[in-house]
Amino acid sequence: PTHESNGPTHESNGPTHESDDPTHESNGPTHESNGPTHESEGPTHESEGPTHESEGPTHEFEGPTHESEGPTHESEGPTHEFEGPTHESEGPTHESEGPTHESEGPTHESEGPTHEFEGPTHESEGPTHESEGPTHEFEGPTHESEGPTHEFEGPTHESEGPTHEFDGPT
Repeated sequence: PTHESNGPTHESNGPTHESDDPTHESNGPTHESNGPTHESEGPTHESEGPTHESEGPTHEFEGPTHESEGPTHESEGPTHEFEGPTHESEGPTHESEGPTHESEGPTHESEGPTHEFEGPTHESEGPTHESEGPTHEFEGPTHESEGPTHEFEGPTHESEGPTHEFDGPT
């Protein structure tokens, strides 16, 4: 704080007495006083805490593509089993003890992992049956075909983010 003080200024002129017999003239004392001036600027403490930025991993996975054209007679389409990936991510841990004066705390920016997954594409054209029966009796052949079986288990990603500990100044 800045203290400026100017003391009071006293100016006094005493009374003037005029008389035929004796003549008295008197001017009173003049007091001028300027008080002390105090100027004081306190200390300034500025502290800006740390900034932590962490961008997690990005996982992109494109599954397989299966194309199958079934037979012309009896067809049991393919069986596709797919288990997608498992992502486990533990974000960063930030501990910060600020300073004793003025402190702007830490800024934490964290972009978690981005998971993009495109599953498999299945295209299957079913059987085509065209038959014009004969004039008599005809029993056509019987064809049985069981299509392929595809099993796919995607990858497993585990990621544990970084740990930041910060003990600010006191």
